Amino acid sequence: MRRLDEEERLQRVCEEVFACGYSLQQHFDDRGYSNVTAVYAEKQFDDLTRLLLLDLKVNGGNGERRFVSDKKFVFPFCTKTYFSSIEFIPLDACDFKKGDTVFIIKPSVDPELEAYFKGLGVRVLQAAKEIPKMLKWALYIRPLLYFRHVHLDVLIGTLQLPSFPKTDYSPYEQGILDEKRSVAKIIKSLQQNEGADEGAAVGLSEFGYSEQDALDILSVPDSFYDVGGVRRYADKRGRVTIAGGHRVTLGQPEDAKRNIFLVGNEAVFGVGAPDEYTIASQLQLLLDIEQEQDGIAVWNYGSFLVSHLEDMHKILQSLPVSPGDIVLAPAPATRLFPHINLSGLFQRPHGYGEVFIDKITYNQRGHGQIAGKLFEELEGKGFFNGARSADYPDMPITAKRSFAIPEVACYTQPEALETPPVTPEAPKALAPSPLGPVDLKALKGYRILLEKTRELTIGPIGSIVMNCDPFTLGHRFLVEYAASRVKYLYIFLVEGTGSFFPFKDRFDLVVAGIADLPNVTVLPSGPFVVSSPTFSDCLDEEEIQARIGDSLQDLELFGREIAPVLNISARFAGGEPSDVIADQYNNAMRQILAQYDIAFEVVPRKEVDGAPISAGKVRELLTSQDYKEIARLVPKTTFEYLKKESLELLAYDIFNTLETDRI
Repeated sequence: MRRLDEEERLQRVCEEVFACGYSLQQHFDDRGYSNVTAVYAEKQFDDLTRLLLLDLKVNGGNGERRFVSDKKFVFPFCTKTYFSSIEFIPLDACDFKKGDTVFIIKPSVDPELEAYFKGLGVRVLQAAKEIPKMLKWALYIRPLLYFRHVHLDVLIGTLQLPSFPKTDYSPYEQGILDEKRSVAKIIKSLQQNEGADEGAAVGLSEFGYSEQDALDILSVPDSFYDVGGVRRYADKRGRVTIAGGHRVTLGQPEDAKRNIFLVGNEAVFGVGAPDEYTIASQLQLLLDIEQEQDGIAVWNYGSFLVSHLEDMHKILQSLPVSPGDIVLAPAPATRLFPHINLSGLFQRPHGYGEVFIDKITYNQRGHGQIAGKLFEELEGKGFFNGARSADYPDMPITAKRSFAIPEVACYTQPEALETPPVTPEAPKALAPSPLGPVDLKALKGYRILLEKTRELTIGPIGSIVMNCDPFTLGHRFLVEYAASRVKYLYIFLVEGTGSFFPFKDRFDLVVAGIADLPNVTVLPSGPFVVSSPTFSDCLDEEEIQARIGDSLQDLELFGREIAPVLNISARFAGGEPSDVIADQYNNAMRQILAQYDIAFEVVPRKEVDGAPISAGKVRELLTSQDYKEIARLVPKTTFEYLKKESLELLAYDIFNTLETDRI
């Protein structure tokens, strides 16, 4: 097989990055390279240059960007009627200013060219360095940032697992290299009843596995995609036990107070180890002994083929986390997350014995050593002491663009399994907008209004859509909760005509009711943002489904047209206790918003005397003029409004009496 040269290898990495939906311009935006004023390329690297310039043209960027080279040449794009051409001018014909940034398109780092630009006071980005960074950023860091923007009370740590020794190999490790030994070859030998070869026996048979045991712990389990696009694994028993879509962790406490979620590849899943010896199970054993009073449960969310942008994102969004939990995921070290680097743990010399089966697969001894070191690092870095992700630096991230190759499923659930197969859905094409020409014009005007009110802030931005008919202490509770989870919060107040109180009055009540919250803005919804539907007045299933369908279409509009203007990455809603239909809607809402990288959280409602506070209850009490009870359910500003027509003095007396007792 022909070896790839440097240019071809870098092209392959570029194609992998673009295929998972990430662009060079996005990378510039995400990393704060806002002033990339010039691109340097050479004619000899035609294919690499074409690929990267095409990405820059499709995905936008600075239209005044200059193109320079070692000598003048014209670079054509496809046909002259489509992308026209780019003229590269010689370096000596271009004046650079201090503070400019140049992007160098060459397949390897050019230190002399970098020194030349730095001598001019110009910042240098080299494709040979930035493209590999892009891949790691797209696959791991961006999904973690999206996740953190909603879960500030969850501590996220990044993890690098041990790598194969670089020198001083043991005879067994030398055999892995010389014979190109792999799990796939071992499985093939076992399936053909040839047994594992003598070399592989050091990594497997010393632990007393039968051939069937070895097959069980090395083989890729059957998998499928659930309705949310998350890869799940078919339930099974044996040396590898899977339940609920992921591998079990042995020894979890029944009354766990906190959780550790291990997210990662097949090493985290535990290939090469039976259930009791996976990293997760051995870490759980140490926690049960050393941190018994804390009641921490470890969950194994290891997965195969975490190789596309959506894989890690969807796995993270599926985690049932609670405040105080810990999430550990594979990613390179950054200042954004506490990092645990175990990459050098198995470099020779060490006294652990043999810990590998092949170059990337650990045996059960290797899993145990990783678990032990991981526990030490978690304890030493204060993971058990209540640290939060909000305590670490944040970084804004761009929305996804469409320059990407659609993903396809690599596995589907086999027909022989009892669980029905779930085929991953292709990304949905947006339905034609139901808005007519006049409405499209109104939408454009509404987007302009939003742009004028947009807060320029770094950090997660949340949203709530509410009717507030009228504004209650339940609404206030939801707003306070959401505002504490994000850097800035927008409230969209529904403008529909079906409300009991006029929109202007409702708007003023919300503004007054949240006046003390500095990171909250109230906005009119226009005709484009609607709140969650109600179902209590629906008489049949058909009407319920129709109402859900209409509301989900509005969510598509919100994700596509409204949220990007304000950089919204989270949406909050109040819960509907014991309402199965509302739960159905919320689940669908979560999946639709996830397509636009918007996290969704349902917040339990505030209660008084065991009953959720509702605007409907306030309106009911208003008809009977039960102002004493109303005062327990609404803020002072709302109460004053409700009483302003009559009994004003009595209202103040009642409110002041109850103020200290109010929930």
